[in-house]
Amino acid sequence: MQVWGQTDGTISGSHTIPVGTTEEYNNLYLDNNNSDLVVNGTLIVHGDLIMSGNKAQFSMGDSAFVLVYGNFEASNLVNVSVSSYLIIQGNFIRNSGSSQGTLDISEGNIYIFGEVDGWPADFTTCPDYDGSTETRTTDNCDFGTEEDLEDNIESFPPEYTEKLNCYNVEDPTDESACIGDSVTFSVNDIVGVNYQWQLKPTSGTDYTDIGTNSSSITLPDVTTSMSGNLYRVVVRNQDTTAAGCKLTVSNPASLTVKTNNEWTGSINSDWNTAENWLCNYIPNLTSDIIIPSGLANYPVLNTGDAGKVKDLILETGASIQIINNTLEIAGNITSSGSVDSASGKIKMSGTAAQSIPSNLFLNNRIEDLEINNANGVTSNAVVELTGSLKVTVGTFYTNNNFTLVSDSIQTGLIDGSGNGEVIGQVKMQRYINPAFGYKYISSPFSNSTVGDFSAYINLSSGFPLIYRYDENRKDSNNNDTSGWEAYTNTASALNIMEGYAVNLGSASTPITIELSGTVNNGDYQKNLINHNGKYTKGFHLVGNPYPSPIDWNSASGWTKNNVDDAVYFFRADVIDQYTGTYSSFVNGISSSDGNSSNIIPSMQGFFVHVSDPSTGIYPSSGTLGMTNEVRVNDFGQQFIKATSTPKELIRISASLNENSARDEMVIYFDQSASVNFEKEKDALKLLNTNYEVPNLYTITPEGKELSINAISSSMIKSSEKVPLGLLVEKEGMMTISLQEIQNLSANLKIYLIDEEKATYVNLNEEDYKFHTGKAEYDSRFYLSFSTAGLPEIEIFQEPFSLMNTGQEIGIKMNLQEKESGLLMICNIAGQLIDVRKVQGKEDINIQGIKSNGVYMVSYISGNRKFSKKVLVKK
Repeated sequence: MQVWGQTDGTISGSHTIPVGTTEEYNNLYLDNNNSDLVVNGTLIVHGDLIMSGNKAQFSMGDSAFVLVYGNFEASNLVNVSVSSYLIIQGNFIRNSGSSQGTLDISEGNIYIFGEVDGWPADFTTCPDYDGSTETRTTDNCDFGTEEDLEDNIESFPPEYTEKLNCYNVEDPTDESACIGDSVTFSVNDIVGVNYQWQLKPTSGTDYTDIGTNSSSITLPDVTTSMSGNLYRVVVRNQDTTAAGCKLTVSNPASLTVKTNNEWTGSINSDWNTAENWLCNYIPNLTSDIIIPSGLANYPVLNTGDAGKVKDLILETGASIQIINNTLEIAGNITSSGSVDSASGKIKMSGTAAQSIPSNLFLNNRIEDLEINNANGVTSNAVVELTGSLKVTVGTFYTNNNFTLVSDSIQTGLIDGSGNGEVIGQVKMQRYINPAFGYKYISSPFSNSTVGDFSAYINLSSGFPLIYRYDENRKDSNNNDTSGWEAYTNTASALNIMEGYAVNLGSASTPITIELSGTVNNGDYQKNLINHNGKYTKGFHLVGNPYPSPIDWNSASGWTKNNVDDAVYFFRADVIDQYTGTYSSFVNGISSSDGNSSNIIPSMQGFFVHVSDPSTGIYPSSGTLGMTNEVRVNDFGQQFIKATSTPKELIRISASLNENSARDEMVIYFDQSASVNFEKEKDALKLLNTNYEVPNLYTITPEGKELSINAISSSMIKSSEKVPLGLLVEKEGMMTISLQEIQNLSANLKIYLIDEEKATYVNLNEEDYKFHTGKAEYDSRFYLSFSTAGLPEIEIFQEPFSLMNTGQEIGIKMNLQEKESGLLMICNIAGQLIDVRKVQGKEDINIQGIKSNGVYMVSYISGNRKFSKKVLVKK
């Protein structure tokens, strides 16, 4: 017997190839009648296997592998038993004795590339046989073809596949690529062969031909659908008639398409630099990304476009920093790292339900969070938000661990423009500086109680530290009293849209208070009544019901039925914790610059006034309502904040004993304004509770006291006088000053007139000071305006003069053209003789006086009263 490399191998007797051994021959002959070849291992014949001896025997064990590159020929009476794998790349022929000998392939896998002839007919009666015993349906089996071998070779044991590699083809290697990349599979160059590349898709079972005759194939523009595809090459001899090796099928290589775009930070930390990403493209909302551990540079999202990802994986120690930018996430978040968004925004915009994992945010802080997911977002993290939460659509589940943070810079809020809903407890902080004294506070929650303040004040204090305001409060005898009533029962509700006066103590340091509950959202309305109480005068202490500021000047969202357009704010004193001062705001004007505004912060209580009835008959009712449309994202931190006003105005102040706390009032000019109170333009005077601070206001002809008064600009030209009121609770040196002139001519002069002392000062140049006791002045002081100096006679001109008298009283009125009032004539005993309505420069004759004597002639207009005596002789 000869081995491969010699001319032939011959078996004349019995020969066995043991399991685990391989024998190779050029040609192999079984030429004796007693030849008997048992293959339990591997037999490879590079030429022909000829069984020429009658009664020769060929059998295979169940772990045998026989490969014949040439023909397998047998004579008559030959018995062949095939188990395991028999592959014949030539013909399989029995030359004689078609009815003699046997062929048993009950356990075999046979693949024959050439012709089959001379064997019993039942050998070819199973046309569906593909070379695999697993597909047999009967004992009459067929054989697999060359094509079947290509289909089934992946199921061959690896050691057999290796033996079939007669061209020594180096297998292509597995490749990975990013979406949009090109990828190349290749094998070694072999002379004299043809290459056919084949593809089996991830979802397929068969290979199909692709590409051209080349040792490599390039796939351009890789897509995610190609991930998992298998690629192999079939190598065949170019000379199809040549003997020997017919084909080699390489093992397949797989393509992995990277759907996770991995951050490398190879250039720097800029998120929007494509080279910092493994796939050299910046992620979008379809990209799954990984931020791995152990990098030198981690992504910072601060310049350029907003960051966008689908699924986000943060490995241990990995981080993302967002600075004045947004990271939008459309998929799932898996994190053992952190996101630093203390000055950035996260936007959750998935189409399936999303969740925020615990410990995602560095130090639990985030500036802005937007929910834009109709299927909702659940937070499993502790979240401390310093900016805004907007639920554009869907539901945000807070897991009762969500806080709106307040500090000296700004207060977190919930944006009211979203159409979604916040479910779960929310905490809201309010930074107040200083804590000293009373603050007017409202709750942004539907389920707050007085007991929620227990962490900040002693609710059992002998002197009540929380008050509510009852506009119609009476004593036991049904007499009008102050509207303030103690409200210290811990179970009492903090009602929606209601304000409360809370005394936070005597500390001058800042304090941050915190309430928690179910956030208010949507429409709210409160019915109010003006009973014209002696002390309450139709005022109501209401409150901002939302976890965000509201805009009193919002063009839509407000219901102000029979409610004046002014709002009133309280500022605690810095010395006496139980007193303070009021400021007002109306029509874009603040009575005390910096202390009132159209922007009403969250948790802020404020006063409004139900309009007085035009009939003069009380009570009158009003309705104050609001919707989410009045909510704004204003981050002004002060509990009361200022607004800029472009109107033409003058701000005057009064202070006592050079106290830094002063009372301010405003006159502004509006061509359409009247001299009387107009609820859309004027603000009433709400008296200060601090006796160290005087109360300064203007007085309208109908006697209304105003902190903000709109007057016609024609009064500048006419030099008409505006009456001032001054209420002083303590003796001392009073100072009246001009604080501000805004958007008016530099030549405008503002004169303060003191009729009692028959003097005046130009407030542009100096303050007016005088000593006063406890007093109420309602007809002593006036303001007059001019672009030139005013003659003294014009300033102090009396409202009327008396003409020669006899049996009648002649009166010459000396009023402004549109100024009007009442003229009253009384005798010395005070009995009313006559009363007339007078205006302008008219002449009045009072006739019918029947008795001599002294009579009193008086002019009354608003709070102004001027009287003269006259002697009548008959």
